[in-house]
Amino acid sequence: PLLVLVFRAVTVAVEDEEAVLVTSFGKLTETLRKPGLHILPTKMMPWMKLERVSLRRDFRRFENVHVNDARGTTVIVDLWVEFRVADPARAIFSVSDWDHALQNLVSHAATSILGSREFREILCDRTELGELLTKDITTETAAWGLEIELVFIRNVSLLPEVSRQMFETIAARLERTKADVEETGRLDVAQLEADTSMRV
Repeated sequence: PLLVLVFRAVTVAVEDEEAVLVTSFGKLTETLRKPGLHILPTKMMPWMKLERVSLRRDFRRFENVHVNDARGTTVIVDLWVEFRVADPARAIFSVSDWDHALQNLVSHAATSILGSREFREILCDRTELGELLTKDITTETAAWGLEIELVFIRNVSLLPEVSRQMFETIAARLERTKADVEETGRLDVAQLEADTSMRV
């Protein structure tokens, strides 16, 4: 049992797709990325700390992001962002809270890119707009040690009052089109009856 305790005290187990940051007095001294057991005799020292960072693919959902389109209509979008930690040291030490910073960055990018499109374009070109969002935030997140793999626009909607106005506008257009068709049909029937009477 004593040998087992000593062995555990001087070794570090690194899982697959995981990195372990070794710090001494708060300063990074070593990054362990290779899966398996690593011998670290200084691990038992009180000033040595281990920080585990997952390198697996992760995702974040950003819901109810409000964006004004090119016509000033408020559009509500839900964004899906897939990423992985490429540089664990930067992810821990370069930014205090990259999770919160990522949320602000994605919201700003969505406002900038989607704000120059109309609602119909946002609704139809979600794949293309997702690629533009990915390119826009990749440079910034690389400085945080993150690698963005995918940004996808999951849902596009409007405010309830805007949706109601849009539906009322569509209904009015349908009614006007229906009236135009009926009027055209009535005139065609009258013309046909007149032609038939004239021939008779």
